[in-house]
Amino acid sequence: MRVSLKQSPTTPITVPRNQIDAINVKLDLTKLSVEEAKNLKQFQNKFMKIRVRSGNLFYRTDNIAGVLFNGRLDNDIFAEGDGVYVRTP
Repeated sequence: MRVSLKQSPTTPITVPRNQIDAINVKLDLTKLSVEEAKNLKQFQNKFMKIRVRSGNLFYRTDNIAGVLFNGRLDNDIFAEGDGVYVRTP
């Protein structure tokens, strides 16, 4: 399954690149419908995990564009609480 993550309208857009040390990707059950969240909670930390094999995240300003990360991650996200922590040196 391929998933695309989009920036939220409430995400700050004025964070300087040198202040971004890492990205933490988590599953936010509050963003799901009541039924979807209920289904995921039944399996959380018991039977289900989401494996994140690879990813990439780019940034762009008026003057420069670059890569925060691009490559293999091989990490798991459990239904609640856990996340994929990606350093962005």
